[in-house]
Amino acid sequence: MLLPLLMGLLVACRSGVGAYEDGGGDADADSDVDSDTDSDSDSDSDSDSDTDSDSDTDSDSDTDSDSDTDSDSDSDADWGPELTLHADGYATMGNWNGYLEPVADDLGTDISDTSFADESGFPLCITGTVTDSYSGYGMIRFNLNQAEGSDTSAEPASIEGTGVRIQTDNNRTTPLKLYLIGVDGTRWCMVILANQTDVSFFWSEFNTECNNPSAGDYYDGSDVVALGLAAYGVPEAEIAYDFCLEGMTLTDDEEPVDTEDTDPVGNLPYTLCNKSQVKNVLREDIAYMVLNNVWHTSATNDTQCIDGLGVAFEVTKQNGYSGDYAPISYPCVLYGKKSSGQYSANSELPKQVSALGNVTTHWSHNAGGPSGTYNASYDVWFNTSASIPSNPPNGAYLMLWYHTQGSIQPAGSNAGNANIGGRNWTVWRYGTGATGKPYIAYVSQGTVTSLTVDLKDFIDDAVGKGVIQSGWYLSAVQAGFEIWSGGVGLETTDFYVTDL
Repeated sequence: MLLPLLMGLLVACRSGVGAYEDGGGDADADSDVDSDTDSDSDSDSDSDSDTDSDSDTDSDSDTDSDSDTDSDSDSDADWGPELTLHADGYATMGNWNGYLEPVADDLGTDISDTSFADESGFPLCITGTVTDSYSGYGMIRFNLNQAEGSDTSAEPASIEGTGVRIQTDNNRTTPLKLYLIGVDGTRWCMVILANQTDVSFFWSEFNTECNNPSAGDYYDGSDVVALGLAAYGVPEAEIAYDFCLEGMTLTDDEEPVDTEDTDPVGNLPYTLCNKSQVKNVLREDIAYMVLNNVWHTSATNDTQCIDGLGVAFEVTKQNGYSGDYAPISYPCVLYGKKSSGQYSANSELPKQVSALGNVTTHWSHNAGGPSGTYNASYDVWFNTSASIPSNPPNGAYLMLWYHTQGSIQPAGSNAGNANIGGRNWTVWRYGTGATGKPYIAYVSQGTVTSLTVDLKDFIDDAVGKGVIQSGWYLSAVQAGFEIWSGGVGLETTDFYVTDL
């Protein structure tokens, strides 16, 4: 098992759901959409989630588009006082008190309201368009120490409790950020993915670079003046937003052991249990990102946990079942830039397909041993331009399936066989990948548990089949397990991408 191995060493995405659970036959289904959340280096930068949407209803990882409310919060949490709205937009939550107000940046972002004075209760909603800048935002701000009255201002306040639970509406299509705003304007943040409607965070998790914590500073416990729930901007395009605050509660849960200050890149063991939690790690000085990546609407924050050291990780808890043809999760390792919220810091991607030399990658794992319904698969993403999308890449989506367990199959339909890299593969295509774009999957004819391949061979084959265009850009490479049920004990023991 990985965990004893790790302890011995030290003393120790969502995927493109390019798959669905098959009841038999060659049903033609659109591929799914991967939703990730990538990592932006700007303090106000964001993390976008991507969504892999399977033919019959696939909504991805990091972004779930299902209409059902997704509860991410821990039912066993020790909750404190709730946010209560009073007259004229004035609110209280424990010892915090102040006005709730809609605010936007001065860079061009528009916002639908200027005051909540006429609102008598939740939800509080704002709409608008965020300007194309990391500094852009449309925000619902809660001033934490402000007296009632038209001429009062927000004053410093000490932190309350150990964290916060935030509840938002389930009709959002964009991720949000929750900000702690310091006296000097410093912002520490956490990302709330588009599928997350009820999620909790510890204050110690907030970071000035919430999409890439190793590049930022964690909240230091200093006085703050406000909490802000915001749609945020990215340089690539203006983003329309429409979201509601439906509730907020302080928590007094015991804080986790904080290893981040001494271990910014995963050189010590780590545990990821939050649905969208990620860890920035290094392998031979190359940055990767490990994602817990639980995205199905039936999942909660305690559905799955992974323990890891560097790029190696083990699924130590998995008590969910998707209940349909879409996976519940895709715990994985990422190299490249899948979106503005999910990326590895020093990768050589994106890179134009026509300029690619070798794309050597190695992955070793133990799929086939643990019980459950799952696959072991690569997600390889292509974007139509060199810019990093705020959502999943918009070109095409390629998968390699190394192992299949249970009655599952890729989206699309069987399109024959191919011999690539000295192995025989069954090709699946004609489905659609992330954002409804082209999709192709290569399924190994026999389980592969450790293999070094040149992805360029598969990319060239997909170009020849008209799925990928040579003018597009290879954006990101992921390897992990699409899990429908079970999967405890699944391990990735090594992963790397090189020779770009």
